[in-house]
Amino acid sequence: MTHKLAKQLTLSELIKACGDRFYSLVYATDNDWRAYAERIDGKLNDIVSFGKTPEEAVAKLWLELNK
Repeated sequence: MTHKLAKQLTLSELIKACGDRFYSLVYATDNDWRAYAERIDGKLNDIVSFGKTPEEAVAKLWLELNK
């Protein structure tokens, strides 16, 4: 069995990976972080992802953007 090591990206690296569509990271009052990106598919709502840390929220946003 081969094991691969994964690098833990910094918040800056995660935001950069999301590209130009990323536009906001907000700390909400309910102890959650929210990361926002613009849609390019013509729908009105933005893409939003939630996380307990800013890194988690932006990582989930990246996953959503790269489906």
